Amino acid sequence: MSVQFSFRSGSNPERGAALFRIAIVGDFSGRAPGAEARRESGPRPTDCDNFEQEFARMNVALRLPPDDAGNGEVNLRFQQLDDFHPDRLIDKVEPLARLARLRTGLLNPATANQAESELGGVPESGAPSPGPVPAPSESTEGLLTRLLGQSAGERAGEQYATSSGGIVDRFIRQVVGPNIPGAPPRHGSSIARVEAELSTRLRALLHRPEFQGLEATWRGLDFLVRNVTEEIKLYVIDCSRAELAAAATAGSEDPVKRAIYRQLETIRPGVILGLYTFGPPDHGVLAGIAGLARACQSAFVAGASPQLVGCSSFAVQPDPDDWTSESPDETEKFAALRRKREAACLGLAAPRFLLRQPYGKTSDPIEAFPFEEMPANPGHESYLWGNPALLCGHLLATAAADEALEAEYEEGGEVGGLPLHKFTSDGETQVKPCAEAWLNDRAAAAILSHGIMPVMSIRGRDAVQVLTLQSLSDPPAPLAIRAE
Repeated sequence: MSVQFSFRSGSNPERGAALFRIAIVGDFSGRAPGAEARRESGPRPTDCDNFEQEFARMNVALRLPPDDAGNGEVNLRFQQLDDFHPDRLIDKVEPLARLARLRTGLLNPATANQAESELGGVPESGAPSPGPVPAPSESTEGLLTRLLGQSAGERAGEQYATSSGGIVDRFIRQVVGPNIPGAPPRHGSSIARVEAELSTRLRALLHRPEFQGLEATWRGLDFLVRNVTEEIKLYVIDCSRAELAAAATAGSEDPVKRAIYRQLETIRPGVILGLYTFGPPDHGVLAGIAGLARACQSAFVAGASPQLVGCSSFAVQPDPDDWTSESPDETEKFAALRRKREAACLGLAAPRFLLRQPYGKTSDPIEAFPFEEMPANPGHESYLWGNPALLCGHLLATAAADEALEAEYEEGGEVGGLPLHKFTSDGETQVKPCAEAWLNDRAAAAILSHGIMPVMSIRGRDAVQVLTLQSLSDPPAPLAIRAE
């Protein structure tokens, strides 16, 4: 089977009778106020026609504490998928917006001198670095508050990443420092410094784990919604990982467990996609989830952490010879889970796959200013990775649409048209694997030996291959999907 994904907009034709129903369970609201009440309203059918309406209905929100890049507490509300884009974030996050306005003022000859005076002057190139920043006067403190959204006193107590006090301190000393007598304004230098500070803060926000998790959940749903046919029905259930874990391990009469069961039984899904990742300590939670899926006569598919195969990171350790289990006790408990009857209702897949291109001049430029999301040697976790359960769901949906799906369906498949990031490192062009790493056949076999469905990057292609669709069971067995 070969499937080409499309990232273009589209709309589903008029709905007909459903051949296959998929429940997608994940933390879609970001735990916004009122999320509990919305979950009680039941699963939400979602397609291309109503995707934006469903997004807005969720009242998606994030509250992020201060970070090491100098960002204070950030409260974000999202009404549509585009709200995750840097151009929208710059408009919404006031400290970023202030820096962007300052840059605009410096770029305009009519306002550049005024903007320069707001900065307090810039040292000439090659001039001695200013000494320690003196205690701020009231006007300087006000300026810091306006530009950076915090008081100078608050900033003085923050911890930064470098020994010299961090990029924010350097920004303050070099750009917002006191005037140097006789030093002419240098707008180009000021613009560069403002852009550097804006880039640092924006990059830090985009790569916050909480932000990435929420963005990946919604882009993953969008990824699936736009690439299934009209016969496939998708239903969204907003549930955090902690809530699902609590329900899965609760008694059969627990109201939370009964509430989730009722939602799933209302849908009668062929498969349940859990937008979560599970590792060695989660054997108890997974056993409960498997039992819940079995009661619904369906299968639950989610992501597997590399630690389940004894690997710290597929990108760092692609060679299976380097994989070793650090917790024999957890390994044995996981092996015992695989031998349970309900393990046929549980599937895990790995590695993850790339959901979007990084922002940048040659990949996906933004409008606000010249922004490069990735440095020369991109950090692996800075990319936006998608849950591999989405690939499994799409392959099952495609088989159902082709009338090829049956109760013991095991065929994997190739998925193409994925984002492909090319970058330069040490003077050479590099390509980021669509599924985290270039894994060889031995690595695939090692992953499969743990009952996990391998997702393989294909060299020279914007594609991945899911080698097989099978359950976690030992001995190996097909996923116990509901094929009606």
